Order: sequence, then structure tokens, then C-alpha cells
Amino acid sequence: MKNHTCGGAERIFEYVDGGLQFVKGFGVRSYRNDEEFKISGTTRSELYQGRLAVNPSDTWLVHALLRANILSFYDIQPNGDLNLVTEQVGSYPDCDYNTGAMALSAPIYYLDVYATERYAYLLYSGKNYKEDKNKAFVGNIIEVYDREGHHVRNLSLDIDIQVMCVSPNDSKVYAIAFQPNSILVSFDMNFP
Repeated sequence: MKNHTCGGAERIFEYVDGGLQFVKGFGVRSYRNDEEFKISGTTRSELYQGRLAVNPSDTWLVHALLRANILSFYDIQPNGDLNLVTEQVGSYPDCDYNTGAMALSAPIYYLDVYATERYAYLLYSGKNYKEDKNKAFVGNIIEVYDREGHHVRNLSLDIDIQVMCVSPNDSKVYAIAFQPNSILVSFDMNFP
């Protein structure tokens, strides 16, 4: 994955007031090309849906996509504005532009995201719905990035998980394991 100038971009985040009226927008959503931009905004929003996590002191956030290998890291300014630090584009969604339907063989990317003061933790699937519809929405690899979007390391688990959180001192991962019944598991980490 690399920092990438894409086919184009549109505003991705909007502040709204208590009456859901637009206040201001910031951030951008990449899109592949003009053909993709012509599909409805609702369909594009579905294709580019993802998760975001904010660190505990509200100074930065990470946004990771479910259906595309795209990560965005933002600094949060004291006035609430976001400044893009880096966007890494590894792939775009694999879909039918006429219907917005995802290809069954398209991989699922980031299932869950968690941020501590030092790191962003991203639960990666890499599986697809065609091969195993149940396993596509679980993962056993946690990618770790610093707040500037530099890859630090991968954590490989011996069990598939669905959601996770990390202790404030980055020493332990807590997760819900993929089992017939939900199981809470924890993993110790040795971070420098």
C-alpha cells in the first residue's frame, strides 16, 4: 500500500448541528475514476463504508475501509477540524457500477479499528464471501500503525476474532472470538 493520488476525491465527513443541518465538511473520500464518481452517492457511500477510531485524547483518528484497502489518518485540531496526515490506497472496491453490488470474490479488508494514544489497531480479514461467507467477516491478523500511518507490525492470532479493543498501555488485546457462542479472549503483547 502506498500514498496515492487517486482518480479524484469528495468530502467524506460532515459536521451537523443538533437539527442535522450541515455545519462544515472535511476529509475526502477517494474514488477510482470518473465512471465510479457517476454512480449515485448512496451507492458510493456503501462501497466506501468503513470504521473509524479516535485516540483517547482526541488528537488523531484513523479511518479504514471494509471493501477496499484504503486507510486514512487525520490529526484533530483544537477547533475540531481534521487535517489529513496520510491516505494509503492499496485497492478500490470491486463492484458492478450499475447495481453497486460487490463482487463475491472481492476481499473484505478492515473489520474493526481501535486507537490508543500510540497506535491504531486494524482487524484484517482478507477473505471473501464467495469462498466462505462466514469466515469473510472474521480475522486473525491485526495490523498495527502509528498515528502518522506508518506500519509498525502485524499481530497473528491463532483464533479468528470479530471485534477487539486494546488496553491503554498497548499491553493486551481483548476480543470476541468467532465461535458458535461468543467467547471473550485476551492476548498479551510485547510492545517496545
